[in-house]
Amino acid sequence: MSDLNKIDNESEKPQQDQDDDFDFYYDYAKAAQLDRSGCWTEQNWQEEMEKHPLFATKAPEPGQEHSELIDAFRQLKYDPQFNSIEELMDSYRQDGNENFRHKKYRWAIDSYSEGIRLARDHLSRKQSLNTDKLNESLSVLYNNRASAHFHLGNYRSSLQDATRAIFLNSQNLKAKIRIIQCCFELKRFEQCINFCREELNKFNEMNNEKFRQEMQTFLEEAEKKIKIQKRDNRKMTKTEQKRLFEQKQIEQAVQERGIKFHGSLFETDHSAVRVSGFVHFDSQQTLLWPVVFIYPDVGQTDFIEKFSETSTFAEYINLMFETKPEWDEKGEYRPESIRCYYQSCQTYTVDGEKHIAQEMELIEFDKNLSLLQVFQFDDYIIQNAVPMFFLKI
Repeated sequence: MSDLNKIDNESEKPQQDQDDDFDFYYDYAKAAQLDRSGCWTEQNWQEEMEKHPLFATKAPEPGQEHSELIDAFRQLKYDPQFNSIEELMDSYRQDGNENFRHKKYRWAIDSYSEGIRLARDHLSRKQSLNTDKLNESLSVLYNNRASAHFHLGNYRSSLQDATRAIFLNSQNLKAKIRIIQCCFELKRFEQCINFCREELNKFNEMNNEKFRQEMQTFLEEAEKKIKIQKRDNRKMTKTEQKRLFEQKQIEQAVQERGIKFHGSLFETDHSAVRVSGFVHFDSQQTLLWPVVFIYPDVGQTDFIEKFSETSTFAEYINLMFETKPEWDEKGEYRPESIRCYYQSCQTYTVDGEKHIAQEMELIEFDKNLSLLQVFQFDDYIIQNAVPMFFLKI
C-alpha cells in the first residue's frame, strides 16, 4: 500500500512542478512588465513579413526606410570585399536597366553613374589586369547612361556619353547609333554626315550588314535635312532683312511725327506685346500702337493691341466702358467720369549716352485728344516700346 502511494505521488509531481513554474513565470512577467511591442501579432505579421527581403511582395517606395535585413543584403551586394569590380559594375548596370525599364530615367542615370565612378576609380589605381574587358563594360555603362539622358531630352549629355563609349570600345555599335540620333535632335546634320561617312569608310566584314544599312539611311536622311536647313536659312535671311527694313521705316516715320522714345521700339519686357506685336503700319500707313491703360486706384490694367494714332482716347474709353467691368463693384468708372493722365519724362546726356529722368507727377490731358497729339507733348517719352497711360475718376 505504501509503495502504491509512493508511485501516485511521483506521477503527480511533474504536474505540480509545471504549475509552480507557470506561477513563477507569471509573477515574474507581471513584476517585470515585459515589453511585447516588438513581437509579431495577428495584426502585424503580414507587415513584418513584407520587411523581409525573401518574402516581400513589392519594392520599397522612394524615401521609405528599408528594413535592417534589406540594408544588409544591399550592403552584401555592393560590398567590394565580397564582389569583384566586374561584379559591382554589373550590379549597378542591372539596377540601372531595371529603373530604365520602368521609365525612371533619373534613377537609371544615378545607377549607371555609380558603376562608372567605381570603374574609373579602379582604372586610375591600375588595379585591374584585364583593362580591355573593363573598358568594354565601362563602354556599356556610358552608352546606357547616354540612352537615359536621351529619353530625358538631355541630348548634349547623351552625345558626350555615347562618344566616351566609342572611345572605350570602338565596336560599340549601339553607341554609334546613339551619336547619330543625338546629332539629329541637335540639328547637327553636318556632324552627322561626317560621322556616317567615316563609319562607312571603315566598314568591313566584321561589321554587320544591318549596321551598314542604318548608317547609309542616316546619311541620306541627314543630307536631305541639311538641304532643307540651308533653304530655311536663306528664307530666314530674307525674312530678317525684310523685317529690319520695315522697322527702319517705322522708326523714321516715328521721328518725322515728332514722337520721342527711349530704347528700342521693338524690344520689351511686356509679354502681351511680344505675342500681339509691336508698333506697325496699317494699309493706310497709319501707325498702330500697343497701349497699356493703368487704373492705379484699383490696381487693374487694360491692354489695347492696336491703338490707332489718329483715334482719340475718348473713342476707346467709350467702347471699353459700355458695360461695367467686373472689378468696378461700385460702378464708378463711367466714360464721362474717367480722366486721363501721362507720366512726365525728360532726357539728359552723360558722356554722349542718353538717359531718361522720370517724374513722379502725373499730368492730366484732354481725353478728346488723339494718341498722336499726346505723343507730341514735349515731356512725353515712350519707354520699353509700350506707351502707358493712367486712368482715374
